[in-house]
Amino acid sequence: MIAIQLEKMQFHAFHGLYEEEQKIGQIFELDVSLKAHVNGPIMNLSDTVDYVAIFQIIQHEMNKATPLLENLCSTIADAIAASDKRIGEISIAIKKLHPPIPGFTGQISVGCNKKYGS
Repeated sequence: MIAIQLEKMQFHAFHGLYEEEQKIGQIFELDVSLKAHVNGPIMNLSDTVDYVAIFQIIQHEMNKATPLLENLCSTIADAIAASDKRIGEISIAIKKLHPPIPGFTGQISVGCNKKYGS
């Protein structure tokens, strides 16, 4: 089993329920961690999970405006898992760095942890 992390990725995207979020967008930060069943020595890219391909999947899903981060989190995890059957577990955290909440000065984070395969 190997672990791969893509951390502190930032995307300007249009996720959210509010009109302002859908028109102006905002910066989201993502951390994605996955565990994959990899046997034997890793000598070539085909022997492991390609993190460039994983990033491209995340980037593609972040470009699709989604009202709820909970759904976005699950959709990203499922798309990553579908890309490589060796992936057994995925954890994702999505942060709204500047949520449109009057008087709120922190960050909002939604996460999911999903297991795949047997």
